[in-house]
This record gives sequence, structure tokens and C-alpha cells, in this order.
Amino acid sequence: GVALASGGADWEVNMWDVERPELGPTKRLSGHSYAVRCVAFDKAYYWGGGMLLASGADDETVRVWDPRAKGGGKVKTLQCGSPVLCCCWGAGR
Repeated sequence: GVALASGGADWEVNMWDVERPELGPTKRLSGHSYAVRCVAFDKAYYWGGGMLLASGADDETVRVWDPRAKGGGKVKTLQCGSPVLCCCWGAGR
């Protein structure tokens, strides 16, 4: 299916299959301690066969996930020093 990620006031990132939304979230990624404000897929990594997702929250962190890994596969946590309102991946590595 087509993957969609959403963040919310419940402190979780929810993964969805857009073609079957009636099933509810296909996976929940937990780890933030305040509302999740933004999510962004790394499109370059995704088209290369992998999947990385960044989520930013009021807990002043950006978390990088591998949603295909068991348990959500938190890869890295970045401490930002203030609530995160937006995140996006750059073109280069």
C-alpha cells in the first residue's frame, strides 16, 4: 500500500496504509514525550529500497525512525533545544 505518517497530541507517530485507512494505523512509533508536530519521509532513501522517517515534537527533539524495522526502529534522536515545528530532508548526504 501507500504509506502515510501522521503525528499528534498523543505523542505518537502513526503509520497508515492510505489504500486501507479503515484498518486504522498499521504501526505506532512511540518515543516522543510531547505532541508530534511534523513528520517527513526521506524520499531518496525510500526510492532506494529503504524507509527513513523523521518526526519533530514539542519535546525539543527530532527522531529518525526506520518504520520497517521491528518495533519502529528508532535510529537516532537529535536534541534541538526548542520545540520542533517543521522538518524536511535535504537532497544531499
